Amino acid sequence: MEILKVGRRGQITLPVLIRKTILKGKYVGLEVSSDGKVMLIPVKIEKGKLDYTKEELEKIKKLAKAGKGKTYKTSQEAKKHIKSL
Repeated sequence: MEILKVGRRGQITLPVLIRKTILKGKYVGLEVSSDGKVMLIPVKIEKGKLDYTKEELEKIKKLAKAGKGKTYKTSQEAKKHIKSL
């Protein structure tokens, strides 16, 4: 196990082994389990296959910056909420 210090802006530096495994420039998902474990999960983003419009993504970014959030069971539920904003 590697021990990392979280900086004042919430940043961490990934150890070399993890960076080599994930590869620079690739995307990862961040998930927190119910017992508090944080997992980095490599993800693949396919261009042209976004579930949200640019306008919806802007609304999501504003919510994230405001520190507001909610968990949805499906992406359809999340989209319905975003459209209501």
